[in-house]
Amino acid sequence: MEKIEIELESPTLWRARGMAIDNNCTLDEIIAKAIEKLARENPPKIVY
Repeated sequence: MEKIEIELESPTLWRARGMAIDNNCTLDEIIAKAIEKLARENPPKIVY
């Protein structure tokens, strides 16, 4: 597992926290779920 650091505007962070609470998961997990969903909808052209 790798560590990343991101900066989010306050409204985006509050929205992500609310989604995590609604889905009974952590902020890390909700971000991973969002990335997975986007990857299914728009598969990356290059897989690393």
